[in-house]
Amino acid sequence: MLLPENLLIITPFFFKEENLSFLKKTSSHYNSLGKNVFLKVLTNTSKKLDIDKLSKILKDHKLKFSIHTPNFLGHPFLLPFSHISLMRESQEEGYSHFMFIEDDILFTKNNMYYWMKYRNILKPSSNFYPSFIRIEKNYENRYVFSDIKKNYYFLKVPKFKINNNIFINIDRPYQGMYLYDRVLMTEYLNSNAVNPDYGEGQIREKANLALTFFNVPKNFYSRNLLLLKNKKLHDGCFIKHLRSNAKNRKLVGFFRKRLLDESGFTTRCGTVEKDNLIKSIL
Repeated sequence: MLLPENLLIITPFFFKEENLSFLKKTSSHYNSLGKNVFLKVLTNTSKKLDIDKLSKILKDHKLKFSIHTPNFLGHPFLLPFSHISLMRESQEEGYSHFMFIEDDILFTKNNMYYWMKYRNILKPSSNFYPSFIRIEKNYENRYVFSDIKKNYYFLKVPKFKINNNIFINIDRPYQGMYLYDRVLMTEYLNSNAVNPDYGEGQIREKANLALTFFNVPKNFYSRNLLLLKNKKLHDGCFIKHLRSNAKNRKLVGFFRKRLLDESGFTTRCGTVEKDNLIKSIL
C-alpha cells in the first residue's frame, strides 16, 4: 500500500502534565505513517524540565523531531495558528505531504492508506480531497461522533461519484486536523484561508480547517469528502478523539437527544453512534 515518501507532521501541545499521556499514545503511530517522517511540536513552554518531558516521549518512539516555542504568542489560543509559519519554512525541505493534527487525535496507518488511495482517485477530476470524522467513546464505552449533532439522509446529502466510488459531503466537516500533498499545501499557503479572521468559528478550531471552506464547488458544503463502502462510512474515515467530551456526559430529555455535563451544559454532539450516521441508503 502507498505511503507518503516524506511526511511532515506538526502538532500543537499546550503543556499540561495530564496531557502528556495523549501525546504519548498518538505519537506512537507517527513513524508508521510514511517512509520518512519528521515531527515538529509547537508548545507554549520553554522550561527545560517541560521540554525534556516532551523530548523523552518522542525519543522513546524513535521519532525524528524538533520542538518549537513561538515568540510573542500574545494569546494561548493562537498557538495552533503558529504552525503556518512552520509550514512555510518547510516548503523548501523536500516534504511530499504535510499533516497538522491536534495532540489528542489517534491517526493510524489505515487512515493514511485511505487518504493516499482516494486522493489519487479524486485528484484528476475534482476540487475535493478525502477527509476524516472524529469519533470518541461515550459513558457507555460506545463510539459516537465527536462533532455530529444529527443523522444524515442519503437522498438529501450532497454526493460525489467517481470510478464507482460514492463520497458524501456533510455540513459539519470539522476533523481536528488536515492532511495535504504539496499541491494542496501550496494552494493553502497562498490562499486567504491562512488568515485567522477567515471564515467562521472559534480561533483554535480555525487552524485545523485550512482549505475546508475555500474554493468550494457549487452545491457542496465544503471540499471535504467521506467515502461510503457497503452502505457505511469507510473504516479509514474514522479518527479517534482520545480526550472524549462524551465520556462524562449523560443523555437527558424526554427524547434523550441531548448530552448533559457536570456544569449543566447540554449539546447534541456525541449523541449519534458510529454506525448510525447515514439513514435511508438505497
